[in-house]
Amino acid sequence: MDTRELSSPTTRLGIIHLLGWMLGCGAVLAIYRLNMPATPTLPDLLRHLGLGLAYGTAASGLGLFLWRWRTGSGPAPTQPGHWLLIFGGLGMLIDMGTTAPYLLALKLGVREAFVWWLCQQLAAWSIATLIGLVVLTRLRGASRTWTMAAWIIVFALGLNAAADITSLIGIRFSAGTWTWYLPIGAHLASVALALPPVWGAELADRLRGVPRDWLHYTGIASVSILAVVDFTIHYIALRSS
Repeated sequence: MDTRELSSPTTRLGIIHLLGWMLGCGAVLAIYRLNMPATPTLPDLLRHLGLGLAYGTAASGLGLFLWRWRTGSGPAPTQPGHWLLIFGGLGMLIDMGTTAPYLLALKLGVREAFVWWLCQQLAAWSIATLIGLVVLTRLRGASRTWTMAAWIIVFALGLNAAADITSLIGIRFSAGTWTWYLPIGAHLASVALALPPVWGAELADRLRGVPRDWLHYTGIASVSILAVVDFTIHYIALRSS
């Protein structure tokens, strides 16, 4: 996010981008299908569909920018939505990479599945927070609203990591259901905290007439879907407990 975001060339949407998006979504949905229960419920289907479309979109955007960087065939990410799209793609890689050991442990019949889940969540949110901190150090000339949104997003990521650490310590030294409720509540709070500033920053851009391209809007849509799906999943878990 720098001053070039106001004058970077507009990327036109072409058939190749649509094909790349379909490929990305299809690949992510296929991966999630491997972990689908034998008799999936409607929430399972909606969860996998929502995450598949959102992560697939983010993965396609990340692939596009990596291709441009490798070949020098287009503008680098300069607009806020571009970085959100890349962050979503990296989030997918982090999520899948940290989830694999957890799923393997479950298949091997390892006990304390909740502790393993907390460890997976802690690894994912900690890595995401570190990446977010690196991005913050590289902000150049971004508007005040987008800078504030970026800081809040990183704080929300760190909030999830802190909740996981607290729950793991609580399991070790005490007993009680709060160690389960805390990370669930942190998920809900982080989405409620981070998503409105993104929408607010985008609204401020529209009021100021700042030019944006379709990749920018795709990034905002992708992280918004991810956040809403994550919020819904944990809200249902909280209500059903």
